[in-house]
Amino acid sequence: ACFKMILQELKRLISDYRNGKPLLPNPEIVEAIGHILLDKKIDPDFKSLMLQFPGDGILAQEEEILDAKAFDQANQTLTKAFVQKYEKDITELYHFHHNLDSSGDRALKNHLLFLLVDANVPNSTSMAFEQFNSAKNMTEKINAIVALCKTDSKEKQKALDEFLERWKEDSVVYNKWLQ
Repeated sequence: ACFKMILQELKRLISDYRNGKPLLPNPEIVEAIGHILLDKKIDPDFKSLMLQFPGDGILAQEEEILDAKAFDQANQTLTKAFVQKYEKDITELYHFHHNLDSSGDRALKNHLLFLLVDANVPNSTSMAFEQFNSAKNMTEKINAIVALCKTDSKEKQKALDEFLERWKEDSVVYNKWLQ
């Protein structure tokens, strides 16, 4: 139901973009997503899935006209509205789940990091770089690099250089990164 609700909102925003209207996310949708974020009863792994916005592949199946710019603008608009309203909560949850080690906690933590980076939240790049440096497993390290690759920062280049230097002789790891 959450995925469908977000999909409908993105489709509305795409239509508004195509029609030259201002992109204004429905505040009730943003608040509904916030309720999911703040609900402590939802398992972290499931919460991570519920907070994912439909990607371009799903939007392409739903839209008659494939318009990557419209898809991107709709996603950015909804993401930024959500993160602006819940930035403090997202950051606190990221730090809370950063210290836990279940796969669900890692999934939620990484998704929250992506949201912060996608919305250009101050310090999100340094948070991603810190995760890269302190990662205890490859999932955390790869997700930190993916988040950093969404930026145009010196931390991105430093992480990529360090990763390449550390893993250039391991074809399995290197190929995983190239995927």
